[in-house]
Amino acid sequence: MCPLGDPVARSQARRILRRLDEFREIVFDFRGIGFVGQGFADEVFRMFQNAHPDIKLTVINANAAVDGMVRHVKRVDEEKSTL
Repeated sequence: MCPLGDPVARSQARRILRRLDEFREIVFDFRGIGFVGQGFADEVFRMFQNAHPDIKLTVINANAAVDGMVRHVKRVDEEKSTL
């Protein structure tokens, strides 16, 4: 559970990601998280991942809403790269 509520903003993502570029794999455990905002998901799973393609991002314990948002931002990125 996130003590500050469900993560929704890019600023929350940036705080979480600070210094995580030093790792080779990051596991995001979404247990107890009801949803994530598009800004948060985009910052983590598109912006950060594109800046650090050598880092593996793994999602566990995501409900349908969280999983859907993560897949959405990844899909948008894939669509942009094919244009």
